[in-house]
Amino acid sequence: MTEVKPLEHFWPAEPEHHRYYDKYPQDPYCQAVIAPKVGKVVQRFRPLLK
Repeated sequence: MTEVKPLEHFWPAEPEHHRYYDKYPQDPYCQAVIAPKVGKVVQRFRPLLK
């Protein structure tokens, strides 16, 4: 069972993880995992993107 409740703690990502895809687009993780997801979003929401 999953319980939905208010967030108690929040830990922001370390600075080296901010905009990781923009910094390392040729990284294997970016190519295999992130790029396909970004592609789907761009394809589906192209009219809304600037």
